[in-house]
Amino acid sequence: MMAMNAVLITGAGLTLIDQMYVITVGKFLCGYAVGGMSVYCNQFMNELVPIEHKGPFLSMAQVAIGVGLFTSALFGLAIPAEYKKDSFYVQDYWRWVWGFTIVIALIQVILLLTLLNFDTPVELKARGD
Repeated sequence: MMAMNAVLITGAGLTLIDQMYVITVGKFLCGYAVGGMSVYCNQFMNELVPIEHKGPFLSMAQVAIGVGLFTSALFGLAIPAEYKKDSFYVQDYWRWVWGFTIVIALIQVILLLTLLNFDTPVELKARGD
């Protein structure tokens, strides 16, 4: 998950550069990282959550992915129907929308390094602990 966060931060950083090919590479990296996270986070929870709670927890993970996609779509509501070419919405708002990904990834990195800094039972069993 930490590697996918690094890829996500790199990709989101590339999307802030105002050049179409660099933005394309950045969006590809972001999509790769989000796809990886949707697998790795579910696997982490599958190894961590007791059997009797796996259904609700893994279902909520999918709901959280949907809420994340919906939240990113809500950023588009701030764009007015009528705007001037030199306005903030045309010149700089897209950087705020795509840069918000970095904030979310940094929050996840901090949580993984502090509150969620432990091995799953599957990893402990594999090491013989």
